[in-house]
Amino acid sequence: MIRRRTRNQPTMNSKIISQFSQHAESYDKNALVQRLAAQMLALFIAEELETAQHTSAMMFKQFCLTPEAEAQQINCRTILEIGSGTGLLTELLLDLFPESLIVCIDGSKEMLSKLKRKLQQRPKQAEIEAYILDCNRLSEFLLPEEASFDLIVSSFTLQWMRDLPLTIRSLTNLLAPGGRLIFSVPGQASFREWKEACRIAELPFTGNALPEFSDLQECCQQLKLQGTIKEHDLTQQFDSARQFFQTLKQTGASERLYLDTNAPEPTTLSARQMRMLIKTWDSLFKGRPVEATYQVISACLSK
Repeated sequence: MIRRRTRNQPTMNSKIISQFSQHAESYDKNALVQRLAAQMLALFIAEELETAQHTSAMMFKQFCLTPEAEAQQINCRTILEIGSGTGLLTELLLDLFPESLIVCIDGSKEMLSKLKRKLQQRPKQAEIEAYILDCNRLSEFLLPEEASFDLIVSSFTLQWMRDLPLTIRSLTNLLAPGGRLIFSVPGQASFREWKEACRIAELPFTGNALPEFSDLQECCQQLKLQGTIKEHDLTQQFDSARQFFQTLKQTGASERLYLDTNAPEPTTLSARQMRMLIKTWDSLFKGRPVEATYQVISACLSK
């Protein structure tokens, strides 16, 4: 199904892949938000496909569609997961679609190795293909005329892409007729507590830029995609702001996304500034658990 062709494409920062690889073993223990996001996405997938299946069945019944149209109802025989990591979403997909072929893509060999070990412990060995690929370079490996998928999914990965509109277009080109692209990403409105602490301490916010909800809507309109885009908050509590940053590091997600190699290096805080930020963030909660709120953007798209 998958083979490589040569093409100049921007690559994911190798430091980002290295960070996830280094923390593959500690990832599941610390990826609490990512686990919740995967569970919410699995529920969103089930809801969206059930709705689409029901609508298609009703149209067939009420409007006497042809058998060819009936055949285009959602049937997820082939699934592509982008950024599968250690399999937080993959295991849920196996429960939802036990008879499907799931193709897992991730840039980290170590993350995929842990995924494979977890799958070996399942009572039924699923049909899984796993490939170590930089998710920014899918067009080098997956040719639309040679590979198509009934469902393409991704949980908290596409925010690492250098060109998200190009990625969305490339992924929808890989959809089979009637297929769906369903994903979730943390949005730019995430980390309001972190940003407020930076404002009070007069320090720069050093988190990565994240997708804007309105930009995703505009992207889908320009690509003439149909579907649903929605947002909700996901709040996690920590003993302190220091624990938040430690957890971020232990998942590998603390690495800065460096998009423009011609631009100056992203701003980083000194040790003194980091201590000031942590103290300020802690003071916002006055002895209570510190909170970090993620804006979760979920989308279900089709051509």
